[in-house]
Amino acid sequence: MIGLRARLILILPLILLSQAEASTPDSRSIETVDRELGAAAHVMGDVDPDLPTPVPALARILFAPSEAVLLPQARADLDSFASDFSHRMGRLEIRAYGGDTENGQSTNPRRIALKRALAVRAQLLDRGIAGERLVVRAFPAAQDNGPRDRVDIMFATR
Repeated sequence: MIGLRARLILILPLILLSQAEASTPDSRSIETVDRELGAAAHVMGDVDPDLPTPVPALARILFAPSEAVLLPQARADLDSFASDFSHRMGRLEIRAYGGDTENGQSTNPRRIALKRALAVRAQLLDRGIAGERLVVRAFPAAQDNGPRDRVDIMFATR
């Protein structure tokens, strides 16, 4: 059985490429496509087998390295998630990670993580999820072998 990470590794570049081919030249800049493909390539980076597997999340939102801007696919995923979650009870925890600090990609990883968490929170608020149901946490780096530049959404335990 293929895990979520393996499916993302296999499918994400294809989705991004198909979006790039389907869009008109005026609707998306080359920089946007490069940033999206960079995020996909970053996901497929080396995995440290000594680190634990990431905690399962309700949703995992990927970002380009050192960026806090939601990619178009991330916006679509959040819209879908918000429409599903709006009918459920409970609170969500938005856990954001600042990226790869070992390779010097992030100048201030905690600040980037906070910006990512707030971008995800804003998107969920725009889609009707009440702010009282959202808890934001920002971490400088992920302590697992999952994608480094990501936001995980899970049920809040506190």
